[in-house]
Amino acid sequence: MSDLALDTTRFEVGCYLRLVEERGRGALGRARLRWCIRGHARYVRFEALAGILETLPPSVVEHFRNCDVRAMELNALESVLRQAVDQVESYLRNGALRQRAGNLVPRAVLQQNTRTYERNQQS
Repeated sequence: MSDLALDTTRFEVGCYLRLVEERGRGALGRARLRWCIRGHARYVRFEALAGILETLPPSVVEHFRNCDVRAMELNALESVLRQAVDQVESYLRNGALRQRAGNLVPRAVLQQNTRTYERNQQS
């Protein structure tokens, strides 16, 4: 993620990707790639860069589009992996997976995990 963010700063244009790291609960925190415009305090969507990108050569614009696609992929992967680590930590700590509202995981799986955990604690 940091390499992709660094790659967008090598062009002398008014926009770039920034790696934003947020600390939350747990040991991991969250990392996201966000588009920034120099001189603006807020993050923007890629579509907001149209005015800046139209002045650039087509090859650079295409490169930035590819960077945007890759940034979205990396953001999604980071989110999935962070949630997976959170689930594993919860399982190791509690012997069962934490459920979110609307999840369609059968209760039998949770009960089986709980029974296995209880048996392991007794031995």
